[in-house]
Amino acid sequence: MVNGRLSSRLFMGYNLYVAF
Repeated sequence: MVNGRLSSRLFMGYNLYVAF
């Protein structure tokens, strides 16, 4: 599994990208 921090950052970035 990928690092928790990396996944969290990617997930947050993806959410922000989709939000806007």
